[in-house]
Amino acid sequence: MEKSIESIWKEGFINDGAMVAPKLNDLYNQKSQFIIDKMKRMMKINVRAIYVFSILVLLVTIPIGMPLVGLTVFVLFGVLGLYSQKHLGQIEEINKGASSYDYLVAFKRWREQVMTTYTKIYSFFYPVFFFAIVLGFCYSTPGQKLMTTIYELNPDITMVYGI
Repeated sequence: MEKSIESIWKEGFINDGAMVAPKLNDLYNQKSQFIIDKMKRMMKINVRAIYVFSILVLLVTIPIGMPLVGLTVFVLFGVLGLYSQKHLGQIEEINKGASSYDYLVAFKRWREQVMTTYTKIYSFFYPVFFFAIVLGFCYSTPGQKLMTTIYELNPDITMVYGI
């Protein structure tokens, strides 16, 4: 055995006589950057997933006879993806050279701005998304078949404007 525990231990220190561990390159200040970089990677993945989902919904709804739903969902998620990309570009502008505290404060301000914007977007997004799906389903061929089947099974159901 060429390497003993003692020799490995001694090689791990800068100065054998002083037995001082090497200083890591400002790891404390870099930790916040690592966490935020991980969040940026996840946000990039989410933006791509939004675009893929919107395209898949469009491609699936057209053949089954619900093109209006597909187009509405495609546009809604496309706009959501554009807003997400815009905010992702803003996070890149945060100065990584600042101290850890300043970096985290700038990130917190960015996050609060994003949350405010998304709150406004979702107050419009969810109602339009819900009504697009409900109305698209009711007036599509599969929806009409389902409504006819339900009405045939339960003829005493009261219909209002065919619904």
